[in-house]
Amino acid sequence: MRVKSGFGRAAGFLALAGAVLAGGIACAEGKNAATAKGAAPDPTLAGAKVFQTNCVTCHAASATGNPAMASAFGVDVALMNLTSSRVRQLTDTQVTDIIRNGKAGKMPAWKGQLNDDQIADVVAYLRSLEAKKYAGKGGKTHGVGHD
Repeated sequence: MRVKSGFGRAAGFLALAGAVLAGGIACAEGKNAATAKGAAPDPTLAGAKVFQTNCVTCHAASATGNPAMASAFGVDVALMNLTSSRVRQLTDTQVTDIIRNGKAGKMPAWKGQLNDDQIADVVAYLRSLEAKKYAGKGGKTHGVGHD
C-alpha cells in the first residue's frame, strides 16, 4: 500500500510540475495562462505588444511622449502624452478613430497597417496605463467620455 501512495504522490507531483511548466512555456510565448487554457487573450497584453512595435518611436515606452520626436515635429511633448487627462477624456471610439485615421500632419493613419482588433487592443492597453497612473486618486481612471 505504501508504495502505491508514494507512487500516487509522485504522479500527482509530476502532473502538477507538467502543468506549471506548460503554463511557463505559454507565458514565455507571450500568452497568459488563460490563453493557454483556451480563454480569450488579455487585450492589454496584446495591445502592449502592438504599442511597443509601432508607437514607442513617437510616444515612448511609457506612453508619455518622446521629447526628441516632439522637437522634430515642432510640437509640445505634452501632445504626445497618451496618459494625460486630455487623452483620458476621449472616448474609446475617439481614440480608435485617431489611431485608425491619424491626425493631419501630426500622426500617421494606422488603417491598413493595424487591424481593428489590434487597434482595440492598443486602446485597452492605453486605458490600463491610465488605471495604473490614476490608481489611488479616487479610482477615476478616465473622463466622462470613456465608452
